[in-house]
Amino acid sequence: MARFITKATQREPGAPLRVCAGRIRAILARGLDLLVEQIGAWNKSRRDRYLLAGLNDRNLRDIGLESAAIRRDDSMSVWFRPRR
Repeated sequence: MARFITKATQREPGAPLRVCAGRIRAILARGLDLLVEQIGAWNKSRRDRYLLAGLNDRNLRDIGLESAAIRRDDSMSVWFRPRR
């Protein structure tokens, strides 16, 4: 069974680090889960912006939004969108 190398563990200089394959799979799976979650959030945001862009000024005022804010938000890139 492979052991995790810590600072307290002594090893010879130049010797390869041994890491458990299951640990690597767990890390990669978590990263993939986070990526899928982020893509889902981007898709929901895109869909919401599309729906809001289709509303007229009266409907936007009814839900407490202004058309200028919708246009400004729609023009922003996904990469520079502030987190809420």
